[in-house]
Amino acid sequence: MSQIRDLLNSSGKTLPKPGMPEQARPGPLKETEPHPSEKILIVQSAHPEHVLRALEQLKERHVFAHPSYTLLCRNRPEILEFFQAHPMLAGIRGHSGVRTAWQNLRGLRRENYDGVVLFFACEPGHWKIQLLAFLLGVPNKLIFKENNDYFLFTWKAAFSLIRQRLGSRLKISCRNGMLRMAAWLKWPFGRRPQPAVPAGEQERYPGERILVLQSARPPCILRALDRLKQAPLFTNPRYTFFCRDYPEVREQFQNHPMLYEFRVHARTQNSWNHLRRLRRERFDAVVLFMAGDPGYWKIQCFAFLLGTRHKVIFNENNDCFYFTWKAWFGLLAHRMAARSKLSTHASWTSQVAGLFLFLVKLLLLPFRFAWLLIVWLHLRRSAMKASS
Repeated sequence: MSQIRDLLNSSGKTLPKPGMPEQARPGPLKETEPHPSEKILIVQSAHPEHVLRALEQLKERHVFAHPSYTLLCRNRPEILEFFQAHPMLAGIRGHSGVRTAWQNLRGLRRENYDGVVLFFACEPGHWKIQLLAFLLGVPNKLIFKENNDYFLFTWKAAFSLIRQRLGSRLKISCRNGMLRMAAWLKWPFGRRPQPAVPAGEQERYPGERILVLQSARPPCILRALDRLKQAPLFTNPRYTFFCRDYPEVREQFQNHPMLYEFRVHARTQNSWNHLRRLRRERFDAVVLFMAGDPGYWKIQCFAFLLGTRHKVIFNENNDCFYFTWKAWFGLLAHRMAARSKLSTHASWTSQVAGLFLFLVKLLLLPFRFAWLLIVWLHLRRSAMKASS
């Protein structure tokens, strides 16, 4: 029996077990076939360093059995150079954003990838490529979060992630709201901004503290500062410049010899805090510009809410006047006359459109004025309560 078993083993056959049917008896041994590789697409929907950490974690955890990774990233030289020599990547495909989105979508769908790896790291600017990953028709989607944790996409996991994100944002917004309320009510734990100039120095300073609001383009403001230097309107003025946080504005005004203080704002962000701080400093006058430049109407309305006694207005011709209702209506009449002269040379459709827009602005003016009046009354009542 042992001789027969040795003969069968040498011939590549196995000895059938007793009682086993002939159809179920194993045949000759076969060599093991190599495992087919899994085609995995990595979509760069986060910062490159975040993608690099995810690749290291995929290598350590062995998430896929025999992966062949292809990276889809922006077609930029610094990003391509960052991933070019990575040993885990079998290929790199670049895309040019929205311009080639449809072409990339059709090409990627033809590849029939087995899985896709994408990133939800709370980084702005990647929502389009994240949406593209869900349009590829790939059955398995592995999602990495901002803390480098990952999960396989299911609707239950997606809704839990959304609930977690909304809960954290709600906590942050509630905390910021409580701090603002505490600062408004002057509670001890509220973060109350302090004025740039100490109170004792303000009392000893004999001159006037003037706030200059950037409500026009920088060349117009530079001409106005030159005029204020040549023909001064104030007694020993100390100018504080309040402008947008743009690099070109910083370069022109940050080291200007006439400006005592330089402050910036991010347009409508923290506008309520800026308004309360500037009202608390009680400037003697404010300088603003109405030069016909679009996009400055918010900061122009902001100037009228500061509660300063004197307002100096510069127009597009570098002429200036103190704000009075008579001078204000004179400026409006001059602007309307200039627009009517320009509209006579335009087509009849442009004239009708201009007249229609003028009527709409007239209808909306009472509501905008009422809103400004309500805000002014609210701030005045709060100031009276604080002083009492």
